[in-house]
Amino acid sequence: MIDMKKLLMGLFVVAVMAAMTACSLDDLPQENVETKEKVGYLQLSNFKVVSDTEDKNNDDEIEPGTGNSTTSKHTRAGETTSQVDFSNYYIEIVNKAPREGENAVVWSGKYGDNLANGELKPIPLEPGNYKVWAYQDNTKGANLTVAQDAPYYAGDSDVSIVSEQTTDVTVTCRLHNIRVTVELSKDLKDMFKELGASDENRLMTEVSIGASEVKNTHIFESSTSHDAPWMYYKDVAGGYGNTMDIKLTGVFYTGPVEDIYTGAAASNTDKWKPVKMEKKVVGTGDNAVKGGQWRQISVDIEHNDEGNAQFIFTIDNYVYDETITVSTMTMYDQLPSYSQEEQIPEDDFNDEMAPQVKVDGATFDMENNAFNYSISADMIDSDASTDSFNAWTSFLKVKVAVPSGSTATVNNVYVEFKESTSTTLLQVLEAAGFEDHIIALHPRADENINQYVNVATDGSSFTLNNKGMDAIYNYEGTHRIRVHTEGSDYRRGFADVIIKVSKAASAGPKVIWKVDGSPVNEGEGLTISPTNLPTSVIANIKSDNGLTGLKVKIVSNDLTPDALGEVGLRAEMDLLNPEDLEDALKGLGFLPLDDPELKDISFNITGFMLALASIANGDQTFIIIAEEGSKKVEKPFTITVE
Repeated sequence: MIDMKKLLMGLFVVAVMAAMTACSLDDLPQENVETKEKVGYLQLSNFKVVSDTEDKNNDDEIEPGTGNSTTSKHTRAGETTSQVDFSNYYIEIVNKAPREGENAVVWSGKYGDNLANGELKPIPLEPGNYKVWAYQDNTKGANLTVAQDAPYYAGDSDVSIVSEQTTDVTVTCRLHNIRVTVELSKDLKDMFKELGASDENRLMTEVSIGASEVKNTHIFESSTSHDAPWMYYKDVAGGYGNTMDIKLTGVFYTGPVEDIYTGAAASNTDKWKPVKMEKKVVGTGDNAVKGGQWRQISVDIEHNDEGNAQFIFTIDNYVYDETITVSTMTMYDQLPSYSQEEQIPEDDFNDEMAPQVKVDGATFDMENNAFNYSISADMIDSDASTDSFNAWTSFLKVKVAVPSGSTATVNNVYVEFKESTSTTLLQVLEAAGFEDHIIALHPRADENINQYVNVATDGSSFTLNNKGMDAIYNYEGTHRIRVHTEGSDYRRGFADVIIKVSKAASAGPKVIWKVDGSPVNEGEGLTISPTNLPTSVIANIKSDNGLTGLKVKIVSNDLTPDALGEVGLRAEMDLLNPEDLEDALKGLGFLPLDDPELKDISFNITGFMLALASIANGDQTFIIIAEEGSKKVEKPFTITVE
């Protein structure tokens, strides 16, 4: 039976040899190098909040100061000055590069917990790079919806900790939800009929903000001005895909404006008409509808000729001391409905502590910063297919999970079609009502989308079913989608997936073993000993449409499943989804995959030969199992150790 100590040492030597082939010791990630550096210290003395003030061009900064847990807060004119209790602000310190198995969150607690006898205590941390988050309370904004006078503050800052040094960090908290005010001009309100507060035809402005079906709504009554109330909306989509819908309804006088002031309008009942005006603001980017903004909506009337009332909607967007006029447009009351959109540029942000994305059966392409996934005719089981849909043997499955150390849950997931070589696909999405080619998946999927996608109730995965695979298979070409994620702590991120659809059938994958540059014929193997080793042992796998599955299986009297398990390996290992075996497979030479499209892959396991010859005896068979859709090839290669 095999000596496990020798095996472990052999695998260790192989891993080191593989690493030295790729890079020098200086190039290795820092967390892989043993260090005995002493800790450094983080000081939270510079902690402040940019208050939600009335003066949109002059935000006030509030600092607790060393030893102070409360301070004055700037408020609107005429209100009593209140206090900000910083002691209840919730702090979270995240290691930006945790070692494998370590918790990324290295410290969390209330700001007040860091006070001792009125003095701030330095927090000891290992040298490295950290992100410091501060939230208004320990809910981290999870319970936000829409509420009056309820601003919520949060912020973050990056900091580097140096051994035996104390580093101050400044965390500036800004508005985390969206403030909305509505102001109707007096001239406009004079032209609407005064109705009771319970009358459904009364003058009112309804504002909804959210993504897909998850929206928060408030109705601003006709008496509303920008002074009362200030409504605060949850940033449902985390800045990616929020839509703000504005609907103004009421009964409007269509006659001459003089009638209103002479009293003649009261008897001209036929000139009072119900009107509904709608505006939609959509998009992503710096000017998108997202947390930290004040969206000030103003509605005015420009003129009122007989039968032609012209209204002006103005939406100003105030962000961080900068005034941005988003749009001004006119609408006419004689139209049955109004629907105009503000298109906003894209500027996505990726937080390393946001829920992370993985794609089964895909490889990650570093050059394009995306997962590559292929769909082809070979993935269809023609015998099991019906007239209604094809029977697929593989399905596109995307997994979403919060990173190690995070206590958050998956709060929001949606998919955005970024690019496609098929203009028809994008047109179909638009015709189906998917604005900006965005499809919501979690917490509520867009209408009818469940016919095509199976979404886990906790948002942890979504998988195309037979109908969904058919839907994307109808559009041959290359499609780039972006999977947007958000955690319950409002950490937001995304991952791109490049889907290549080919309807051409292939002959299936081809596997060729080569020893010293020469192909190994079917049934032939290799004989080695510690003094008789080959110059190179390489496996080459080719696939016309890209592999959908790739595994390596080890059959050996020495390398038994139990023996492999003791050193973190398995008798059958999935190379497309290695998970916890990734490091070990790199040591053996099976990773990384050198072609992100999975069409031409080579493994160089030459470095493993010496370790194998030193610890094993007899036949050791390596079987490559390659799949391309429904076609599967198993190619064994036996190495005999003398």
